[in-house]
Amino acid sequence: MLVSYALLRNLVRVSSSSVKSTPESFDAAFKWLLETASSSSPSDKDIRIFEQERPWAMATPVIVHGEPERLDRRANCVIRWVEHPERNLNIELDPRDNSYTVQVKAVYYAVINAMFHRASHVLIYSPNDVVVKVANGVFKAKKEIEMFDAIRRRAVKSGINGDTCVRLRLLNNDILQSVQKKVEDDTNRKSVPAWFTEKNFRKRYFNEIARA
Repeated sequence: MLVSYALLRNLVRVSSSSVKSTPESFDAAFKWLLETASSSSPSDKDIRIFEQERPWAMATPVIVHGEPERLDRRANCVIRWVEHPERNLNIELDPRDNSYTVQVKAVYYAVINAMFHRASHVLIYSPNDVVVKVANGVFKAKKEIEMFDAIRRRAVKSGINGDTCVRLRLLNNDILQSVQKKVEDDTNRKSVPAWFTEKNFRKRYFNEIARA
């Protein structure tokens, strides 16, 4: 049986969370789901989907954010590894970069950083909905096409043998709460000690940029 007891129980809890239920109704629903999963044989398609999605259950979450230049600060992007803070980066960007470009660069440089660390499956969370949709292929890129092409190539990789593949997700309050983070923490450059100029970053990660 592919579905574990804990996963089934969690599935029932989540699916029933939007309706009022009693312990008895919960137990009945759980018993039905458990019996159904035990008595039915998974199809080849079910097994294939399970094998494809299993690595993403353990994927490394990375939160990114970019800010254009202001009167009181320089343009920059922050790359924050939720489970590996030693990999966090703060990259100073071109002062001419606009509010959209800095968000694209934040995702792109997170991909490059993930390749450097040979992370196989990475979930990148960005607060910009348009950037996420373009990176996921929902919208066609009209700007920053070269960077989006590199991101998309990594979005279709398999993750086999350390070949980094990524998925983009929209960063929202629910996500931040799930990883016990706050927006002000994850976008604060002062809390990220590893600082690079963009030129130095591209020099250090030259090989990964060439392979992206």
